[in-house]
Amino acid sequence: MKGALVWVLAAALPGQGPLYREGFAFLQLERLRAQVLAELGGRDDTVRAVVAAMLLEGDQGIPFRGPARALAYLRHADCDDAFLYRAMLSAFVLPEVVDPETTVADCDKLNVSIFLPYVTREPGPVTFRVTLADATGRVVMSEVVDRNCGLEDVRMARARASFAAADLPDGGYEVTVRARFGDGEPRATDPVLRHRCQIARGYQQRTTALLQKTVAASAEAAAGDRAVLQGLSLPVTRGFAGEPFVGDSPGLQAVLELEQALANVTAGKPALLGRHGTVTVALPVQGDRTVEATVRLPADAVARPLLLVCGGAPAYDGKGNRPSAPASRAPGWLARECAGLDAAGNFVVAFVESPGSGVAYGQVLGEVVVQLQRLVPEAKGPVVLVLEREAAVAASFVIEKLPAEVRGVVLVAGGMVTRQALGQLHGRAVLGLPVTGHAGSEGLLRTGELVAGKHGAVDLDGSFALEPDPGRAWLFAIAASGPLIERFARTVTAAK
Repeated sequence: MKGALVWVLAAALPGQGPLYREGFAFLQLERLRAQVLAELGGRDDTVRAVVAAMLLEGDQGIPFRGPARALAYLRHADCDDAFLYRAMLSAFVLPEVVDPETTVADCDKLNVSIFLPYVTREPGPVTFRVTLADATGRVVMSEVVDRNCGLEDVRMARARASFAAADLPDGGYEVTVRARFGDGEPRATDPVLRHRCQIARGYQQRTTALLQKTVAASAEAAAGDRAVLQGLSLPVTRGFAGEPFVGDSPGLQAVLELEQALANVTAGKPALLGRHGTVTVALPVQGDRTVEATVRLPADAVARPLLLVCGGAPAYDGKGNRPSAPASRAPGWLARECAGLDAAGNFVVAFVESPGSGVAYGQVLGEVVVQLQRLVPEAKGPVVLVLEREAAVAASFVIEKLPAEVRGVVLVAGGMVTRQALGQLHGRAVLGLPVTGHAGSEGLLRTGELVAGKHGAVDLDGSFALEPDPGRAWLFAIAASGPLIERFARTVTAAK
């Protein structure tokens, strides 16, 4: 934990290694994809099918190209060089919480280092306008960056703006970065880079002490409380160390949530006492390893089934090309995408970190189920697993060994149930959701052929069904399949 108590200075960013830059580039790619998903809401099947096809097209070595094309299409705009450049535009906005009283150099001001993850054509000479707005939207500081703006400089994050915080009050702020090409101003349909940040006096001292106390309390805490403390520590240490976050920086809110849980544990109470809504925990598996899970805590004490959703690993495209960083996808991304899943609250819904962290994923699924049911008292009775791509493949190898409580399994764009496993489902229902054009769906289609008897009779101990959908985009397959998943989960958990 000691190494987490060091701020990464924005001044040092140009010297950061490729993995660090790749992690922040993937953060911007995730944010662009999330924007596409948000603007896809409410569109008809024809539009969804067009977007799904765009997200499967070749990207010519630039993973941003497909989502940028889709976003331009949804906005009735052209994905020209200017649109693509602005869609890719990224920034290190550090520190996430500026502390005017800090003892660490440069962390008493907000440093914005602008960078471009991939080489693309510049529509003209580039300059940047960087603004800082308060919670009311009022611009309190502004700077035009017109030095180190060439392609090579921006690729190495040398274009920088800096805002002193000494005269600004504590609170939430938003940084906006707009690229200007020659005399051309951004168009209304162009993407705009925005990041949240905060100013909080005393943040460094407060957070350093909090993390030290958390380490001490975790060493003495029960397993469930330790999982909560470690999970709530993650966004605090990531923010303190200048690492990529999920969606928007949680800033001081992450500190407040950890302080509440620590106060509970210190007082001899459950870490989650009084906590409702979404919380991320770090579940111990395979000895000293952990798997993150983002859980929706019910507001009442009514028992309900557990709906466990496991996403696919970070990917640049539908062919399985993956970044080196991040190695796995934090569950908070999937939780954001699936915000509308189970809106009625019929289940305890939990989202699990993707494969990629080095954990033997299939082997720990059972452990994760057991631990979540212990940690969340309301998660009682039957369990439904929803698994995507690599997670679905991992589960396919152990589907007959899953805990007896698992009554339903949804395999999304990945996985294949063998002839032998079909005869050992122990009464489970399996639903396959293939994605048109995605290679990971081939195994599901072959399983469908097996069950249909195309390769001889099968001794089926349970059920298997396919729900093809030509308009299901591979990036948003789980989010787009919410009604299907809910209907399946209600059916299998209600069965006697």
